[in-house]
Amino acid sequence: MADLSRPLFRRAALPAASAGAAFRRRLLPYALIAPALFFVAVFSTYPVLKTLLLAGTAEGGIGRAFGELWRDPVFRLSLGATLRFLAYSSLPAMAIAFFLALWIHGRPGRFRRALEGVWVLPLALPVVSAAAIWLFVFTPQYGLLAVLADRLGLTDPALLRKPETALWALAVVEIWREMGFNLLVFLAGLSTIPRDVEEAARLDGAGEGRLTLMIRLPLLWPTIIFVGTVSLLHALSTIDPIFVMTQGGPNNATNLLLYQMYLTAFFYGDWPRAAATAAVFLVLAGLIAGVQVYGLERLFGRDDGVA
Repeated sequence: MADLSRPLFRRAALPAASAGAAFRRRLLPYALIAPALFFVAVFSTYPVLKTLLLAGTAEGGIGRAFGELWRDPVFRLSLGATLRFLAYSSLPAMAIAFFLALWIHGRPGRFRRALEGVWVLPLALPVVSAAAIWLFVFTPQYGLLAVLADRLGLTDPALLRKPETALWALAVVEIWREMGFNLLVFLAGLSTIPRDVEEAARLDGAGEGRLTLMIRLPLLWPTIIFVGTVSLLHALSTIDPIFVMTQGGPNNATNLLLYQMYLTAFFYGDWPRAAATAAVFLVLAGLIAGVQVYGLERLFGRDDGVA
């Protein structure tokens, strides 16, 4: 009697892969990412390590370099101006772009494309050219804003000459530059929301405000996190408008960290302190990027009980 416990057909044994082929298969993923790792190491990792080593060449070591940096009143003014500039520019640029995207999203096709072209136009301008345009607007006595104030019988605001308004004027330039990019991203995010979801909410009696609050905002959280991160990083790295418009003045009101680092290194020749300033700049950038990664992980992390 046949043994029913044995299979009727046996699978033919495949030839065992050679050790060299197995090694090549394991090596292939690393070979594919090797070019990217090389560029990251050369253009990102090495400059960061070099900056820290340069800060450590200060007399007394890296700890003393950061201690003296913190005791420097100009650095503290620069750090405070940078943090205020992030709030003045990034948050309004996001809010204005978001509400503009909501308004443009429901417009007819040709009208929508025309509006998009108008708001995205600043992206096509070089940063220095855009700063020169706004310098013409804000120049005291002869600028467009001064001429309009004179025609209206008002006092020349001279925004760039006053410490309390110069940073706001610089923030206006940053908002104008960033709003086009933010608008495009928000429009792309709105286009991914299913129409039937919005139509169902409208049939249930939801108005535009409730529709935005209850449907659009929750679905756009990943887009909002991305736009916020990019806006903050762009604002943090602002330096060209400062060169053109204010040179860090008046009274260090617009002396942001990146410009202060440039002055310390190339104007005063204090390379260890400039490297310490660059390290603080990198920490701020890393914190901003870390918030984005944490936020996206909270939104898209696995809901399986794994911490």
